[in-house]
Amino acid sequence: MAICRFAGKGRRRLITAISIRRGDLYAKPETRRLGADAGADDEKAIDLLSRNEKGFFLQVEGASIDKQDHAANPCGQIGETVDLDEAVQKALEFARKDGNTLVIVTADHAHASQIIPADSKAPD
Repeated sequence: MAICRFAGKGRRRLITAISIRRGDLYAKPETRRLGADAGADDEKAIDLLSRNEKGFFLQVEGASIDKQDHAANPCGQIGETVDLDEAVQKALEFARKDGNTLVIVTADHAHASQIIPADSKAPD
């Protein structure tokens, strides 16, 4: 997910914020951080970056969903999807309030191979 806020004229600054997501922690609850909130990091980044009168660009990536697919870990895939959804909701909340924000959600490729077991048969 990327969110762009356009303000002012002239040169715009590019700021990168990196946040480590929970990934497959849905599959391994014993390793989950206490009080972890997928949207909290995104909300904090938006709060800090939106203070710049010239606008900002923020990219939020859920890269572990690909790793979870290759590991045949549906709980991890679902957890990554939930994390991304929470991040998108935070961006949309900001966009509604700001009125001058573009939110883009995209993917570089897709997977569905591990959610349905390879030996599954179509329903009759």
